[in-house]
Amino acid sequence: MNGVFEKIDVQDKKIIDPFCGTGTTILAGLQKNPQLLIVTDIQPDFSETTRYQLTGILNTRSFSEDRIIIEYGIDAISAITKYPFDMMVTDPPNPFMILGYSNIRHPRDLHMSGNEVKKYWESRLVQGNIINKQDETIKYVRELFDTVLSQKKELIANLFATKNGKWSYLEEFNEYYQTEHIFGQWYRVK
Repeated sequence: MNGVFEKIDVQDKKIIDPFCGTGTTILAGLQKNPQLLIVTDIQPDFSETTRYQLTGILNTRSFSEDRIIIEYGIDAISAITKYPFDMMVTDPPNPFMILGYSNIRHPRDLHMSGNEVKKYWESRLVQGNIINKQDETIKYVRELFDTVLSQKKELIANLFATKNGKWSYLEEFNEYYQTEHIFGQWYRVK
């Protein structure tokens, strides 16, 4: 995520990440001095982790808390409607997996197998969470992107491929959007 923020100009902009999860955008984005950083997610389980990480960052940097909005329990489309922003920087949910690439870290960091973590999350995903919902996920992300672009806002997204490489957001959305490569699997979407 840091590499993305090295390649885009966020200084003095209002940035939103409506799929923030545990707050990776906060950690990377704060270093580049946005005017306001808005991070939201429908899944409320991450809020304590994010607040803990944020407290550590605010204690070591001169970034005031009034320049950050954190809201959990709100879906992405509601978030972009509720909060004024200049740019969306986001990593959309995986349509086909709950874990995505992170399952490699689970045995090491959580002492749980990938299947144990998957079972843990399957029972905790709130209603409206679109991760692992296949066509529903893809349709929702496209609706979100269309809404952002119709408002003439800048859109930066991780257009990743699935772990087996058989599907990617980049290929899926190729006929709908123009893209400009930024870093890794991150693109400016137009």
